[in-house]
Amino acid sequence: MLVLVLSCCGNVLADVNKANQLYLQKDYPSALKAYLPLAKAGDDYAQQQLGIMYTFGFGTPVNPNEAFMWFEKAKSQGKPEAQYWYGMSILNGNGTPKSPENSIAWLEKSANQGNADAQNTLGVLHMVGLGTKIDYKESFKWNTKAANAGKAEAMYNLGQLFEKGTGVSQSAVKAVYWYEQAAKQGFTMAEFELGVAYAQGLAGYIKDIDKAIFWYKKAASKGSLHAQANLGQIYLNQSKKDPKKLAEAIDWYTKAAELGEVKSQMLIATFYRYGEGVAENPLTGLYWMRKSAAAGYEPAVKSLQEMEVKRKLTVKEATSHYFERAGKWQEKTLAELATTTNANDGKQQEKLAIAYHYGLLNSAVNKLKAVETYLNVMRLQPTESNLTTQKNLASIYIDGLTAVDDAVEAKLKIDQMAQAGDAAAMRFLARFYINYYDGYGHNAKLAKFWYGKLAQMGDKRAQLALARSYQSSYPNQKGPESEPDYKQALYWLKKAATDETPYAQYELAEVYISGRGGEKNNEEQMKLLKKAADKGVLDAKTALAEAYQKGEITAQDNAKAMMLFEEIALENCGTSFENFIHSATKVGQLHELNANKIQSFVWYSLVLEARDGKTICPSKSSATVASGSTHSMFGNEHHLNLEQDSPQMGFAVGVFSDDFFIKRNKQEKANLNNIQKSMNTEELNLAKKALADWKNLHSK
Repeated sequence: MLVLVLSCCGNVLADVNKANQLYLQKDYPSALKAYLPLAKAGDDYAQQQLGIMYTFGFGTPVNPNEAFMWFEKAKSQGKPEAQYWYGMSILNGNGTPKSPENSIAWLEKSANQGNADAQNTLGVLHMVGLGTKIDYKESFKWNTKAANAGKAEAMYNLGQLFEKGTGVSQSAVKAVYWYEQAAKQGFTMAEFELGVAYAQGLAGYIKDIDKAIFWYKKAASKGSLHAQANLGQIYLNQSKKDPKKLAEAIDWYTKAAELGEVKSQMLIATFYRYGEGVAENPLTGLYWMRKSAAAGYEPAVKSLQEMEVKRKLTVKEATSHYFERAGKWQEKTLAELATTTNANDGKQQEKLAIAYHYGLLNSAVNKLKAVETYLNVMRLQPTESNLTTQKNLASIYIDGLTAVDDAVEAKLKIDQMAQAGDAAAMRFLARFYINYYDGYGHNAKLAKFWYGKLAQMGDKRAQLALARSYQSSYPNQKGPESEPDYKQALYWLKKAATDETPYAQYELAEVYISGRGGEKNNEEQMKLLKKAADKGVLDAKTALAEAYQKGEITAQDNAKAMMLFEEIALENCGTSFENFIHSATKVGQLHELNANKIQSFVWYSLVLEARDGKTICPSKSSATVASGSTHSMFGNEHHLNLEQDSPQMGFAVGVFSDDFFIKRNKQEKANLNNIQKSMNTEELNLAKKALADWKNLHSK
């Protein structure tokens, strides 16, 4: 009989081992099938394993009731691990009513039999007062047992008790000792505490920032937001001596902010708001500021309040500005502005939009109607800059992005219209993201996206804008969007360059001459320069004249070059100082090359007189100064209309220093002196008469 019993037990043990092997191999469905008959036959270990598998859904759907039933069977046989799982089920309400108080007894039974998991759990429950009153001495007792059994969490908790002196005499040395033991097992919070110890030089540790960084990075890589924030602080401090460290600081602060660390969120907000280490984008800054404030971080709450006061003042100023203008409008009511006759009049539609936006002419503020009307202005005048419309529409969009009043719905409407293919909405978004509006919005990637949508629809101005954006670099932005893409620029310039867009023809010629984009085509370049020059594009005419003068991309022809330079000089005489001087100098040089001393004297003299501020062509002089790409409205603003078929502010070759102009002035004087020295008295008198005749002719 004894032999039979031993044989039976041996078979059960073999079956349990087989089931365990399947479990360890993570073949959970097979393990479940193997454990089930053993559990039904009363094997406590198989019962416990089934409980675990039903708890966590290993090889079966999660089933708390089934799990609790098997734990209950297993604990009845007095095994400590089964008692632990049974107690944990009661503690968490897994398959049975939740009762932390009733869980304590079962956890103690398990812990008293040496189960380290139960000891660890009791240490935590007594520390936080769950299911029992807070008792730090009892917590210390159980955490010590669990820590000695190798439980990393208990080691960390012991460190906390020693650090705070709760349940035990305070000892920073012992606290750090236990943190170190837990950290060696990879326990994240202990790694963080070791980082603190090295960063601050605690418990006899010598302050060592490199070791602090080592431990903080271990914890940070596992998602410790406090470790990430502390790394950010370390690198921020180091950036005062090494500016390159600022990027690392921002990277770690961003990680912490994304996990909800409120101080990091406010710091990231500040970086974006003022463009420190990142592309200036107060809109992103405001997003993080709102996140921090929403979590109750007082400095962020205060900063948001200050920003809102400033925003209200700006709106108040704008309303006052438009109220004054509205008083001068001939139309006095919304009804008159909204008449059918004004529906296709861009200027009248803009007034109507402003009235809805700011509540003028007895109108309540209605941002939805304002959006519709502003977009209608852009439909009626798609090729114009529409700065006022763009600015005001941007202010509504920004308010919508930051969840202010009914602007949220208005912003959503713009987005929906753009997604549905409305050209005006897409144009607005493209212009919004390529520009700075009170510091908001600049985003090259999104600008290219919306211009790309318009360009694919055949919009020539959008094609030109897209080509220009691909030629530009964005040093404050990350990724491929920050660098020029000349192949894409060439592709879209080819699309944009038609007889209706002569400046685009000139820009395409410039891409060909440089070979950027992978193509260099002298013949095509000359054709484009001639077409653009014929349409009056000054830059094209200048480039064409220089091409004839240099003879690099076409046959040299000084006669054609001189004719073009003289034409440019006459066109810009009295209107454009630098263009006149450049072209007049070229004319003088070419006459000198042809040994025409008299005409060289005339043109070199005109250059120096212009340089001295004398009026060369009074009949062409104008009191007005041509406006560039910078406009002023409620303060100075940068507004760049990349769709405009004209020179763009972002495409200047460079900025000339005062030294450059001084050297050039000396050279111009030397040119005239050299000519004078080579002339006899008769030639000089003829030259002076020719100069007087030229001035007399061009003053009429």
